[in-house]
Amino acid sequence: MIPLLFSHSQTFTFCAETCRPRETNKATDEETTPTKRQLITNPQPHRIQFAQDGGLQFEIKMAALIGLRGLQRGDNFKLATNIKDAGYFDDLMYTAGGRRYFLQLTHTQNPDARKLVQSDLERIIHRCTETYHKMEDRDNSEFILYTNRLLGRGLLHHITEEADVDTIFRTSMEGKIFKFATDSNKETGVHTLLGKSVTKSKEYVCLSDPQKESTLKKINEFLNRLTIFTGQKPQWQLDDLIAEEIRNQETIQSDEAQYKSIFHHFKRSVEDWWNNRREYMTPEMVRNWLQRAKTEHFSLTVTGFYNSCTTKLVRTGIRFSSSEISSFKDRLSNNRAVHLWSDAFTLCSILLLDCLPKSQCIFVTFESLQSNTNMLLQAWLGGHWQWLTVFCDSTVQQSDISYTCNKITEIIKLDPSNKQVIILTPCPIQQVGDFVTTEHKFKFEQLSVESQERVLNKTIDFQGCEVTVRSVLQRHGNVQHVLGPELVTDLITEGTAVNIGVTLQQNTKYVLL
Repeated sequence: MIPLLFSHSQTFTFCAETCRPRETNKATDEETTPTKRQLITNPQPHRIQFAQDGGLQFEIKMAALIGLRGLQRGDNFKLATNIKDAGYFDDLMYTAGGRRYFLQLTHTQNPDARKLVQSDLERIIHRCTETYHKMEDRDNSEFILYTNRLLGRGLLHHITEEADVDTIFRTSMEGKIFKFATDSNKETGVHTLLGKSVTKSKEYVCLSDPQKESTLKKINEFLNRLTIFTGQKPQWQLDDLIAEEIRNQETIQSDEAQYKSIFHHFKRSVEDWWNNRREYMTPEMVRNWLQRAKTEHFSLTVTGFYNSCTTKLVRTGIRFSSSEISSFKDRLSNNRAVHLWSDAFTLCSILLLDCLPKSQCIFVTFESLQSNTNMLLQAWLGGHWQWLTVFCDSTVQQSDISYTCNKITEIIKLDPSNKQVIILTPCPIQQVGDFVTTEHKFKFEQLSVESQERVLNKTIDFQGCEVTVRSVLQRHGNVQHVLGPELVTDLITEGTAVNIGVTLQQNTKYVLL
């Protein structure tokens, strides 16, 4: 299909703000113009099959590329497909900055062999001119013919001039973007040749006029507004271009394979939109699709890190009271970057699990973050996860923590989102960038009633006897103060034996007989 791109005022009648993608499909010409059909999903992941695959993929990938570029440029755009009342120009409509661009896309699987010759151009321009002259306010319109085909030798002989158009649609620097200039030899110029073909054609009699000069004027008027894109990339070369466009929007860069995977997830959302064809693509929609694609790409990895560093914590069965959870959430929610240190590292880690929902949080150890820094920061900043929580136990060097915090500080300054990060340490740390330092001191009553009971019913070794914590507290009130962070941590840690007090010495008396 050929992208014909119009740029016109907001009063353009047939494409007013109320125009919507039409639900019926027009008949198409040749294999180069794709038929609108429902997608057929292949059971293999990340692959979609299409009827007349090349042409449909060309349209979908161009929509994906244009949407990403519009987002990158900050355009407040709308992109629609299969536009009602747009005639031959219904493939894609891009609206931004008070201008509308209507694209009719033509694609061929073999651009070197199927070059754009004069007979092809005549047929295309006949149809385009018909639509053009049915429009109101056409004086405000500009047309762009867009194809991956190259110009044939005959058309190369005609005089052309470079066209100054929005390059948001360009996919190849080698391709030409031009207008046909009025030839000094009017008998052999493309304007005259195309005009003559119309006046002689019975098929396009609606354009013919008893006055030959009037018909030629119509053709010249249209050609003067026609810009042609030729030699653009075929659909199978657009994948790398779209992956690179995704890469350009990243705060943190990574390897090429990762962006190709994200692209495949992103393209599925574009395909769903293309199948629906009842709503405009908007920047917010593209932003959401990108976030979804990155979430899908990173989800297995993030889940693996979560399970690795939280399995032992979850296994304890310990929970904090709802009031403590609520209070702690309030302390964390108002700051984008928090350095949290606690006298009960394990218990505070459990409290964070209670406060931050798994679906919105990446939980990772400091060692894992160091080994996978770029990947984890990309997942956090690009995916739907709100929180990045890093557990730094006593084995981590304070200088390493300071360096990491300062690095994260610089990154989030560049990121416009409101993502939040928590660095948990067992002691205070100096030089943590713009992190807000928060202290957590553990008290036994912070635990839920059920968890307090679980701790009190734990069996310990008290002066050589196996008893419950509860029985010791009931008989020896003076040891209640020992239910501090260290003892409670030992009591909930699997495989840790707790001993309180020394074993009493037994004096044995021997009787000599």
